[in-house]
Amino acid sequence: MGHLKHFICVIIFSVPLLLFAQDPQVVFDRPGISDSPYLVDSNRWLFETGIGATNKSNISDIIMPSIMLRKFIGWHTEARITYNYAPQMKYILNQNDLTGDLPIALGIKHKIRQEHNYYPETSFILNTYYPLQKIKNISQNNTYNFEGGFQFQNHILDELAINYNIGTIITNGMKKGALTYSICLTGLVHKNVEMFIEGFGYSPKTTRSEIGYDAGIIYYPNYWSQLDFTIIDNLFQSIHYVSAQVGYSFCFNTKNN
Repeated sequence: MGHLKHFICVIIFSVPLLLFAQDPQVVFDRPGISDSPYLVDSNRWLFETGIGATNKSNISDIIMPSIMLRKFIGWHTEARITYNYAPQMKYILNQNDLTGDLPIALGIKHKIRQEHNYYPETSFILNTYYPLQKIKNISQNNTYNFEGGFQFQNHILDELAINYNIGTIITNGMKKGALTYSICLTGLVHKNVEMFIEGFGYSPKTTRSEIGYDAGIIYYPNYWSQLDFTIIDNLFQSIHYVSAQVGYSFCFNTKNN
């Protein structure tokens, strides 16, 4: 629980740095591993979904649809609910004889401060995910996960930004937690087209580590939606696999114009 205490302390002492303004732009958290530090504003819901294919379907489950719904709930915080949250969730479920159960993630994202000069846009995310049908057996396997992490973003130029995340994951069977990290460089190559390249990793104190890279393109048909395509190269527990993923995301307003 040491990781959790450190996160709570940093969050408490960071709150006074917050610049109290809502994020004006629509920023989705997909594609890629790195989450953005931006929030949904109070008048919108954000819906994000993606599906893909991999050459090692027993290792990666992104062949299943991934769906996330985000909504602002107040105090510079949004709520998030996600189906098929973790990239290796299918593999974890198979290891624990939970094949076919529904991996649901519930979480929040809280804004700490806005970008100003060299200070990055900053937020943190707290997530928990677990197959809800097995909630009564929560202490008997390691499929229950707590995840906490910080998201940062700096604009290098008006059309070029770097987004980086660092955090930890703690499960029933891994009390000491694992380091998670990612860094993503995104650039605008056309008025409605972005390209990105990213590196990410997962480093528990065991041999079950993961490291990967991805790259892709994002197209914005309008200000409230995006289409994305990503190629992912991954090394998970010494097993190499390559995946391709496509996604569609959109927002809708809850306030009449």
